[in-house]
Amino acid sequence: MATSTLNDRLKRLMRQGIISGFHARLSPEVLGLNLLAFVYVGWSDPKTEPAFLDAIARMPAVLECHHVTGAWNYLMKVRVRTTRDLEAFLAAMKGIEGIQRTETVIVLSTSKETHAVDVSG
Repeated sequence: MATSTLNDRLKRLMRQGIISGFHARLSPEVLGLNLLAFVYVGWSDPKTEPAFLDAIARMPAVLECHHVTGAWNYLMKVRVRTTRDLEAFLAAMKGIEGIQRTETVIVLSTSKETHAVDVSG
């Protein structure tokens, strides 16, 4: 495929919203971000949500944040350097007014992690 044809196709896919941008895949371990954790966050007052979302938008440790069903309000994917950094992160979370509880799961190893989406089906 010629370069101009490829560029035209990429531009069209971006206009359609199928491709949202191009991002470098950095190695967290090389950057010293050796601890991966998933953090559940919960509250009962709906007024807590805007403050929570505003706070996490400014926290670089939060890689993903998902509104979930069940006993929790949100699930976050968090990457930090050490357990001490995770402890500080959790203290900051609990400092957000209205947050009542968190539950943290620390990842020991990862067998698969991808951002690829299957478009064949």
